[in-house]
Amino acid sequence: MSDDLSGVIVLGSEEGISRSTMKVGGLTLWERHALAMYHVLGIRTIHLYATDDFEPSGSTLPSDIEFHTGTSLPETNAIVVQGSHVFHKEYLKRFTMTDAIEVALGVARSGKWRSDRSSGPAVDELMFVGVMYVPAGKMRVLSDRLSEDPDRGLVKLAIQTVREGKGLVVMDEALFFVEVTDENSRRRAERLLFASLRKPQDGLIARSINRHLSLPVSRILSYTSLTPNQLSVLNMGFAFLAFVFLVWGNALFGLSWYWSAFLGGLMIQLNSIYDGCDGEIARVKFQYTHFGDWLDTIIDDICNSLFFLGSALWAWQAKNSNLYLYLGLATLALQWTANVMMYHYLIHVAGTGNNQDYKVTVSEGLARLVDTVKYVTKRDFHLFFFFVLSALGMLHVGVFLMFVAALGAASLTVVQHFHMRKEASDDTGA
Repeated sequence: MSDDLSGVIVLGSEEGISRSTMKVGGLTLWERHALAMYHVLGIRTIHLYATDDFEPSGSTLPSDIEFHTGTSLPETNAIVVQGSHVFHKEYLKRFTMTDAIEVALGVARSGKWRSDRSSGPAVDELMFVGVMYVPAGKMRVLSDRLSEDPDRGLVKLAIQTVREGKGLVVMDEALFFVEVTDENSRRRAERLLFASLRKPQDGLIARSINRHLSLPVSRILSYTSLTPNQLSVLNMGFAFLAFVFLVWGNALFGLSWYWSAFLGGLMIQLNSIYDGCDGEIARVKFQYTHFGDWLDTIIDDICNSLFFLGSALWAWQAKNSNLYLYLGLATLALQWTANVMMYHYLIHVAGTGNNQDYKVTVSEGLARLVDTVKYVTKRDFHLFFFFVLSALGMLHVGVFLMFVAALGAASLTVVQHFHMRKEASDDTGA
């Protein structure tokens, strides 16, 4: 984003400041707006418009944000936000940033419950989201409105601009927004905020089961000092418990082979469910990092290994057959072959640490096949499937399936790796 774009957060008078310091998802409203401007648009200069004394502070705020407090406004183009509103950060990307004022409008949208509806100041049949773009040439108009009414001046300017047709309207019917005026609207804003964390690429089990259980926990965790990286490490505990129950449940705790398998499967399913919390906290508190992506990916792979090996060792003991031991060791070797190939791709091609950015490019037909069965290959699905097998007393069957899945993943990633190396070599030779 160009350096001539600033941010303005309208706090207003003492009453407006009080609303803007209410917390949603572990952050005060004004902190949330500042971080959204910083991470989404790259804005480094932010004006906090307040008629009363206000000192910006927050442990989550980047040190390179330059804050200006008081009633002065920037002389540059600016994204202007009403401090007491909460809205989806994607609204910030909708502005075309021309020479005209642009006002973001929306429609009431239901959340999980009927009461969870977007809300804001009415503009005819629509509602003001709480954010607008003001070019430098129109900053005097904004200044006059805020001087007349520090708390509602921005809202009045938005309504006037739309009704008189003097600016552009920016709309997105799918995104939420809430004007926070009391505790009820604060809770509603928080519910809609966390509901928006569901990802379109979520797997079948993640959508239908896991998110329903992880999001309420993430709401609680957002008010703690735990970071996404700390949550990633803590969630490994479920995988270690799964390994302990599978390998030593019978010998140490006197569990039957069924119950040691069931508890092992349950622990890895809990690991799968709460694996979503680190990403949810990262997105809701703007704490995502490249290192965090890699940490989450590698920890997931370690947790998978613990469960796969633990299942093989359980079957080796429960079924008294060396075949399961050999299958487990082979699965482990194949899994990490696939992991290393994938890491190489993420480093040298995708430039991320997120394994969902791995793309099959060796052939169009194979890419279509992988896309067709993508939900079956996702971690949420296969760990839930193995949990079901453990509940049915059939985890030993899962050991064979783990081997087949690892063999397929290793074959695909190795073939693609050497195909890409050959293409790169041919390009160099040419």
